[in-house]
Amino acid sequence: MGLKGDITKRKILETACDLFYLKGYNGTSIDDILEAARVKKGNFYFHFKSKEALGHAVIDAYAESTTPRLQEALNQEGKPLNRLFDLFRKQEGRMRASKYQGGCPCGNLALELADHHDGFRRKLDAIFDAWTREIILLLKQAQKEGAVEKTLNPKEMAHLIVAVLEGSTLLAKTKKSGEVYRSCLKSLELLMQGPRSKRVT
Repeated sequence: MGLKGDITKRKILETACDLFYLKGYNGTSIDDILEAARVKKGNFYFHFKSKEALGHAVIDAYAESTTPRLQEALNQEGKPLNRLFDLFRKQEGRMRASKYQGGCPCGNLALELADHHDGFRRKLDAIFDAWTREIILLLKQAQKEGAVEKTLNPKEMAHLIVAVLEGSTLLAKTKKSGEVYRSCLKSLELLMQGPRSKRVT
């Protein structure tokens, strides 16, 4: 594929990522994508054999953007729990900047498609599993440093953290407020650090 073809394919994919994020997969037609990307139908079908094929590519693109961002937040300098809690603060900041619109692209598609398209469901599940694995590593590090009780199950807590992160994002969209992030973060801090632990500062 030549440079022009690469540019066209990228334009279609980036346009679809934006439209699926704002309007959903089912709420976006191929004609919507063609109009927004300013490409012809023949160009679309040269690069993607169907809307479903484009959907898989969009989810792959979401994975390539969201997972590294989570890894960057969790691998920065500082104590493990501070890094984890900062993840929530950064998400609140992104939501506040967007005026609490949009939310998590992976969460949005999971809500829309998980019951209706098993191929999409599996791809989205793999993304959430990747996030979970990153959080498990951080929690194990926190346990080694004595910041978290040894009795805590890292995998179970990691699932809870992903659920809280996604749930608080959904509630923030609904309430148009970041207060839910602060509330969830406060409860998560108390739950993870335990009644005998000193608060991480």
